[in-house]
Amino acid sequence: MSSRPRNSGRGPSGKPRNHDGGDEHGAERRKDDSGKDSSRKEDVKHSKSQKSKHAREEHPPSANSERRKADKQRRESQEAARREQRRREEEEKARIEEEKRREQEEERLRKEEQIRKEEEERRQKEEEEQHARDMAEDIVTRNRQKVELRQANLTAKDKRLGEAALRSLDSSVKKNTTFVKKLRAVTEQQRDALSAEFNQLNLSKYVQEAVTSFVEAKLKMADIGCAVHLCSLFHQRYADFSKMLLPSLEKLFAGGVMKDKPTNVPLYRVTLRFLGELVIAGVFESGGVGNLMHVFSSIVHGDKEAHNYLPVVLSFCRNCGEDLAGLVSKKQRTLLAKFNLQVEKTESFLSPDKQMLFRKHMLDYYGALSDHLVADLKAVQKVERRNRHTMMTKGEISAERQEEADSMRKAYDKLLSNTTSLADVLDKDLPNLPEDELPEVNDFVGVDFVKVSEGGSGENAMALWEDEDTRTFYETLIDLKSVVPGILFKEKENAKSAAEAAASAAAGTSPADESAGDEANEVLLAEAESDAAIAAMMEDISLQEQEPVVIEDTDEGSSSNASAAATSSAKLLDELLLRLPQCVNRDMIDEAATDFCLHMNTKSNRNRLIKALFTVKRNRLDMLPFCGRFVATLDPCLPDIALDLCQWLLKDFRYLVFQKGQTNIESKVKSVRYIGELTKFKVMPKTDTLHCLKILLHEFKHHNVEMACQLLETCGRFLFRSPDSHLRTKLLLETMMRKKAVSHFDGRQHALIENAFYYCNPPDIPRVRHKVRPPMHEYMRKLLFKELNKQSVEKVLRHVRKFPWKDPEIKSYGIKCFIRVWRLKYNNIHCLANVLSGLEAHQEDVAIQVVDGILEEVRIGMEVNADKHNQRRLAVVRFLGEMYNYRLVEAAVIFRTLYMFLGFGNTPDGSPSPVDPPDNYFRIRLVCCLLDTCGLYFDHGSAKKKLDIFLIFFQLYVFYKESPVPLEIEYLVADTLEMLRPKLKTFSTKEDAFAAANSLEFEFKTRREKLQSSSRSAGGAEQAAAGDDVVSAGMAGVSMASHQPDEDDGEDSDSDSERGPRRAEVEEEETGTTTEEEAMISQDDDPEVVLRNGPKKIECAEDDEFLADFDKMMSDNVTTRRTDAPTVPVFDLPVPVASAKSEEPAADGMIKFSVLMKRGNKVVRRGVDVSDESDIATAWRVHRQADVERDRKERSELKRFVLDYEQRQEEEAYSEAMSELQKPVQPRVYQSRHTNDGGGRDRRHMYHNRGPSAPSSIHNSSPFPAPGPRKR
Repeated sequence: MSSRPRNSGRGPSGKPRNHDGGDEHGAERRKDDSGKDSSRKEDVKHSKSQKSKHAREEHPPSANSERRKADKQRRESQEAARREQRRREEEEKARIEEEKRREQEEERLRKEEQIRKEEEERRQKEEEEQHARDMAEDIVTRNRQKVELRQANLTAKDKRLGEAALRSLDSSVKKNTTFVKKLRAVTEQQRDALSAEFNQLNLSKYVQEAVTSFVEAKLKMADIGCAVHLCSLFHQRYADFSKMLLPSLEKLFAGGVMKDKPTNVPLYRVTLRFLGELVIAGVFESGGVGNLMHVFSSIVHGDKEAHNYLPVVLSFCRNCGEDLAGLVSKKQRTLLAKFNLQVEKTESFLSPDKQMLFRKHMLDYYGALSDHLVADLKAVQKVERRNRHTMMTKGEISAERQEEADSMRKAYDKLLSNTTSLADVLDKDLPNLPEDELPEVNDFVGVDFVKVSEGGSGENAMALWEDEDTRTFYETLIDLKSVVPGILFKEKENAKSAAEAAASAAAGTSPADESAGDEANEVLLAEAESDAAIAAMMEDISLQEQEPVVIEDTDEGSSSNASAAATSSAKLLDELLLRLPQCVNRDMIDEAATDFCLHMNTKSNRNRLIKALFTVKRNRLDMLPFCGRFVATLDPCLPDIALDLCQWLLKDFRYLVFQKGQTNIESKVKSVRYIGELTKFKVMPKTDTLHCLKILLHEFKHHNVEMACQLLETCGRFLFRSPDSHLRTKLLLETMMRKKAVSHFDGRQHALIENAFYYCNPPDIPRVRHKVRPPMHEYMRKLLFKELNKQSVEKVLRHVRKFPWKDPEIKSYGIKCFIRVWRLKYNNIHCLANVLSGLEAHQEDVAIQVVDGILEEVRIGMEVNADKHNQRRLAVVRFLGEMYNYRLVEAAVIFRTLYMFLGFGNTPDGSPSPVDPPDNYFRIRLVCCLLDTCGLYFDHGSAKKKLDIFLIFFQLYVFYKESPVPLEIEYLVADTLEMLRPKLKTFSTKEDAFAAANSLEFEFKTRREKLQSSSRSAGGAEQAAAGDDVVSAGMAGVSMASHQPDEDDGEDSDSDSERGPRRAEVEEEETGTTTEEEAMISQDDDPEVVLRNGPKKIECAEDDEFLADFDKMMSDNVTTRRTDAPTVPVFDLPVPVASAKSEEPAADGMIKFSVLMKRGNKVVRRGVDVSDESDIATAWRVHRQADVERDRKERSELKRFVLDYEQRQEEEAYSEAMSELQKPVQPRVYQSRHTNDGGGRDRRHMYHNRGPSAPSSIHNSSPFPAPGPRKR
């Protein structure tokens, strides 16, 4: 049964289809089909009989089926051709319509652009014309105001007010003085107010003061008009004003012209214009023009070489040149002439001869200025030419030479700007400035580093590459010229040859450099003129010009046949671009390059190919070497592809670098790796690649680090081993390693830099073996040296506490890590002290051994005194100060260390010490570091006094050093003293410091003898002891002794030992607070008591003596109070008040006395005349004199008491603190840190408080800081 569908062989009407156009052929085919069926049956029977032999055999197709298949293929091809023809016609029609539409759109845009330009030009012309009209009106108004003001001043002699009129004005001293003071700060905004105030005042007696105010006023250029107006008012009213003002203004120019670094240029600039405006306004009746001419000529003739006073001359010519010299600026003249505007000129008040004299001085000055400008330009060009030659030959320019060139260029630009302005004012043309003639160097001699032949083989060629396969990939390229017909690339080759010939001709005719004779001795790195041009372009690129790279497709117009061919080639190009990402070997990429050059070489296709090559996906870095080989293969035939691609890559690189964004790292990596691959194929010039690397190294941080490392890992070895780029690459690698040494990078960046460097220049020495440590040691180093910072203190402390501290090895290594604080970052040292403070509550012996180790390191550093250990010593001293802040050491340790810095190794006779030579100032730095760390806490009590005494000896120690002391050390000491004692008056000489130390010693001895001999005060012994304690520490430093006595430990500990966590109770007694530990001891009823190295009571005779004296003082006080007799109030009679009119005056030689008499219950007064020579009169005079003297003494005593109140209050506080500190210390009992709350749970309290780093919490309201770590 047939498997064909119904009507498979029939047409639409059900009749059999005739494929050949007739029924005969159909009948023949049916006969053939019947014959085929019979033969098939026979074959089936035969196959069944021979099943084992023909089981899988297939029957060949018949002739009819082959013919049908051929017909079907023919019909399909014909249909495809017709469809292709229709498609081409439609595409051609669409293309023509698109071209017509594009032309219409371009024509429309062109017309709109033309209309916009015309509108813009018209608008600009209208604005310019309006500006010209405003300028003309302004000139007319200004000239009219000047004429009116001058006329008013010239006729002021006949219009001045008389004496009667002046008397009617206000002559009060207060108002006149205030007005004169206002003249020292005249501004244009005060013109009306000052004028109105002037009209109401009579300043006849203040004319000289007004002149002085005008002369000494700090005028600005905008305020000169107001000053001239006020001077005119003074001149119109007071005749002597102008006569006084002119000599005073001339005195300001008495200093003359300064040759080097003039400081009076701003003063001359304002004063000369002020004088000129006054002369123009007619304030000076006679002699003003001559004086002005003399001043101006002296400035012009004295400044014809340096031209430092060019701003003075320029300002004078711009503002006063029109009236004094008849000048009209070029800009004003051109603008007015352009619009045919006429400005009526006023008649000048100067004669033509004087105007010509002024103009001659100005023109002479301009001539000298023009010569100076040309000479400066030549000098700048010479320096820039030398620097550019150095850059081309050596690869870098020293900072001094670059700074010199920049300063010269800046000075020249400023001079050029001022010269241009002066030329415009004088209506002169600028001088002819010579153009910079830089040589174009085309051929250079390479370094004899490795001899590498172009495309060669052997050991020499292998020096550039890692292996033979790499060398073959980058150097062995197919020759397209032998495969592709020459007609396809002949035009491109001719264009390239013409460009190279023109470049060679330009290079041959360029002038030689001044130092061309030394080129044979220098390493020249540039390869061609194009390389130098691109490098110069990249040098001059600015950040504002950077924009994202966008490649636009440009189609070329052609005829219909050419358009059809272009469409076909575009389709082939689409297929090529689709299979280009799959070209992952040399054969496939070479085949793709050959196909493009044979079948797709059109301008539009080349543009599309450049865009496709440029826009490689950023995650397909594996394609970059093959894209580079593709471009290098096409370069001999199609050089524009390589040139355009290199330009786009360089532009994209500059955009990615200069945009300063920390994003798109994958795009940045792709860009630099692409540049590196093209460099290895010698498509990208080496100078451009090295310049890209230099740009990255200039700001070596963030993504620039990774970009530089990727570029070096791609082509660094090739550049380093190439003879023509070896030296410059070596210099850039050294620059990178220097930046790595002085900058801080994270671990990943550090590894990237090292890998890139050693990939380019592998080391010859064997690899350094790292010390193998146990895992526990490595973990401890990782916690303390790497992970420890301000945020991870608590976490690190928890891990450190979990270490097996009972293991002697772990314990010793942990102590060693804490002591080696220099392996930690300097800013994290306080975090290590914080961790040690928290660990001290659980492992006290560890903290003690760490403190001992740190003190030992301090002493070893002073004994060895090696410069290589300076950073280590600074870190150790900083750690010592932080341990004091976290209550791990006492103040006695700090002061003993400070005095050891001053005295260790020094002799009393002052002879030089080998461990502390006079020219070594590092101990001063150590003292400042320690005081900066913990010195702020010595602000009260005996610690404050001790620090004050130490600062005296510290300043004396600084004076003992070799003079002059470096400025850095002086600033460091000054900053430290200002931080500790802002109001401290430092010593200016060594003698002052030594005298202060001697006076301190004398005061100490005197006070000690006085207090010991005094027995009136019971606390004298304690105060004497306190005085001994305060001053004895300072006395130890007078002789610069190397050791401090052990007795200072107990004395110094009284001042600040109570601050530690084990002595917090004493501080609480002083401040009236209760610590958290005491609260728990008082609340818990646990009878368990733990004594942990508490203080011991030591019986001493001073305590017994103090108690005896105290009891004696109390008993004496009670006895004295008992024996005091009570005072009885005295009754005074009331004195009657009598009027002064009722009293009669005494006669001559008599004194009037009043006698009180009692008449009944009434007191009366009766006058009595007594001779002045009587005893009662004499006694009265003596008594009165005594009363007057007593009142005077009482007033003086009260005044002294008020003035000395603050000093006396400080002395009383000091005495009370000393007496409190001398109390015997009672032993205390610490409760166990592990307490039971009664519920069976073990409550653990951690006594670890970390002090905040905020500096605002240093000063507390109480005299002593609260328990816990010393806050910053």
